[in-house]
Amino acid sequence: MSMHGDMGQPSPVVYSQTMPMDDEGRPSAEELSLAERLGGLGTWEWDVASNSVRWSTELFRIYGLDPESFGASFEAYLALVHEDDRERVQKVIQQALADREDFHFFERVRRPSGELRELESVGRVLRDDAGAPLKLVGACMDVTERNAVRRREQRREQDLALTLEAARMGAWSWDAASGEVVWSPEVEKIFGIEPGSFEGTLETYMSFVVEEDRPTLEAAIDRAFQSKDGRYSARHRTLRPDGELRWVRGFGQVLFDDEGRPTGLRGLVTDVTDEVELEAQFLQAQKMESVGRLAGGVAHDFNNLLTVILGELEMAREFIPPGTPMAQACDGIHEASTRAARLTRQLLTLARKQPMAPQRMDLSAAVEERLELLSRLVGELVDVRLSSQGEAWAVRMDPAQLDQLLLNLVANARDAMPQGGELLLEVAELSLDAHAADELPGACPGEWVRLRVTDTGEGIPADAMPHVLDPFFTTKEAGTGLGLSTCYGIVHRHAGVLSIDSHVGRGTCVSIHLPQLQGVVPPAERESTPVALRGDETILLVEDDDRLRALTRRTIESHGYHVIVACDGQDALTQLEQHEREIDLLLTDVVMPGMGGVELAERLRELVEVPVLFVSGYTAEAFTEGLPPRARLMKKPYRPSELLAAVRESLADAKG
Repeated sequence: MSMHGDMGQPSPVVYSQTMPMDDEGRPSAEELSLAERLGGLGTWEWDVASNSVRWSTELFRIYGLDPESFGASFEAYLALVHEDDRERVQKVIQQALADREDFHFFERVRRPSGELRELESVGRVLRDDAGAPLKLVGACMDVTERNAVRRREQRREQDLALTLEAARMGAWSWDAASGEVVWSPEVEKIFGIEPGSFEGTLETYMSFVVEEDRPTLEAAIDRAFQSKDGRYSARHRTLRPDGELRWVRGFGQVLFDDEGRPTGLRGLVTDVTDEVELEAQFLQAQKMESVGRLAGGVAHDFNNLLTVILGELEMAREFIPPGTPMAQACDGIHEASTRAARLTRQLLTLARKQPMAPQRMDLSAAVEERLELLSRLVGELVDVRLSSQGEAWAVRMDPAQLDQLLLNLVANARDAMPQGGELLLEVAELSLDAHAADELPGACPGEWVRLRVTDTGEGIPADAMPHVLDPFFTTKEAGTGLGLSTCYGIVHRHAGVLSIDSHVGRGTCVSIHLPQLQGVVPPAERESTPVALRGDETILLVEDDDRLRALTRRTIESHGYHVIVACDGQDALTQLEQHEREIDLLLTDVVMPGMGGVELAERLRELVEVPVLFVSGYTAEAFTEGLPPRARLMKKPYRPSELLAAVRESLADAKG
């Protein structure tokens, strides 16, 4: 029976028997069938001249056909091929008959049971001397399970690639025999190189590592080769082709053969630049906290000394005629003490222990009020200008610390422009969305008021920029190194953000962002009317510094008061038990050895209700829940007249 298919070629005639084999030293039909069965490989042969096709037993099994019931037609074979593959299979065979010797194709077939199988077929065209096709011989293998495994592996690889991409991690491997390095597209993104431009060697990979960091990375890899688990982790910098410096962390695993010899490396790499920057900010905060504690302790003792100096000086001036050389000497001492007190306030602000009195203010108006003073500070060579839109943008800030903030920034700008220049102060409203807030470390989305102080000075060298906020760091010959670090402390205490942008030869811009408040700024309160300084009440004075305690006692007693003196909290309770006179006011230091002023006030309140006047150089950590009832606070250093006024006001408050 001769049959023709759609390809214009004679259709194969299918027989159900296996191919005959000769006995001239060749395997028997049974042996060949067994080999095909074990290998899962079915064979076929098509004699073009006789239009006969012979299938092996294994090929019938692969197609799921019964040799006795198969229709033995080319159309029947095509009916088994998936409808989406039929045209392609026909074209492959037709092309092979026309001008090719070997052919190869994949197909899906539908078994009579309805099961879909995936097959891979290879074949060869045998031709006569004239080039006409004589036979097509070939083999077919069921690759359904193999393809399923491959697809699962592909899915796993895709899932891993998506996971690594989401985690911003790249995968790489190095083969010790060939020296070849292979890495994923995410590694190309991390190192900032064009896709496909990597040469694929370990030397090229190391060339992306900053030269100073290469020994650290190489040492970590060497230790991994010597260790039992073969693992390493190292953080280093990489310089991208565009000049950007990034931090990356690499994790690696040495691969060993069965005999324990290393065959290569594989690992992951991730960009940790943001992590390094956050770590630097955390270390900076820790450094500021440590230095702040030291500064706070020094400033506390220094405030006691200044209080004694200013107090004794004020008392001495009462007996010195004005205009005499002695009076002029007193003026010099007073000026030096005032400057020392200002430096102490800077130290306390750095320590975040300077007492604050924040209030609602219009920042634009507040800066404008101080403009004349700032202009005098910089001198005639510097042109000072204020840029503001005239709006009343409210912030909550301590006016005294705003003064200090502006004075420090403007003084720095003046020193950066020894030959003169321009100084621009800008106040503006700013709305930060989530993206903009991410660009400003420490900020959150919302409404802000920005104060910018920009000069046209020398600028800050790039190598000094990472240290400009460090306490006591300065590029000036006579600088204290507390200017910008104090500004940082002030802004941070007001829930703000400070940033600096500077370029050598182009100047510096310091930007301060403060949270904006809603509503109208209330008018400034009138100064209180001076009070009388004398009295005859009894005051319990508690101060651990001997010189300050003696001065304070002399000052108060000289104005008519009765004074009971104690050196600390426990001594004060003892003095109360020994004195029958009822006290009218507790005047106590806050920080003292043993029982401090706050605890003393609480213990005293259990015995008797009296007003309390606290005196201290810093109080932020002393009053965690605010001032106790009927209590006032006075900060050191103070003059005797200021202390007497505070005493009188505290007693007046108690009398209602």
